[in-house]
Amino acid sequence: MRARRHGDIRRAAQALAMHGFRIMIPIHESAGGISLAVKVHPRARRNAVTGILGDALKLSLTAPPTEGNANQACIEFLAKF
Repeated sequence: MRARRHGDIRRAAQALAMHGFRIMIPIHESAGGISLAVKVHPRARRNAVTGILGDALKLSLTAPPTEGNANQACIEFLAKF
C-alpha cells in the first residue's frame, strides 16, 4: 500500500479513529509513500476494517484469495477508506 501524499496518513488515521480504532501499528514513511502490514480475511460477508492483529491492520474483504483478487480489493478498499 502506498499513500499518494503525506496528508493521506493523517486522514487514514483519523478515519480509523472515527470507527473506534486506535492506531498502534507501525507505519513506515518514505519518499515513495507509506507501508504498513495488513492481514486480510478473504471471502468475508462484507468489506470492513475489523481490528488490529499484532502489528497488522486486519481487514475482511469479500474478494476470493485467487489470482490477486484479494490484493486488488485490499488496495481499492484502503484507497476509498
